Amino acid sequence: MTKSELETILDEMDFINNANNIYETKIYLVKQEISVEIINGVTVVYSRDTFYAKTSLRMSQLEFLKSIRPTLVESKRVCANMTTRTYVN
Repeated sequence: MTKSELETILDEMDFINNANNIYETKIYLVKQEISVEIINGVTVVYSRDTFYAKTSLRMSQLEFLKSIRPTLVESKRVCANMTTRTYVN
């Protein structure tokens, strides 16, 4: 597989853009975008979670992603002080 073919495949994965972590629930693939801030000497961890409905296409894309970048797909949620959620069909 060439670099341009790989880039094309990754561009088609809507659940990977800006992801720091990806994990699964029973009905969703969840993308976490994690950020850390220090406010008045206190470390605050933010998680912006986007829940994508599981489809056969997304599940096959996830299996491919696990094979090329297993550290991104941890299957565990990263804990955060504050979380926002968005849902995508």
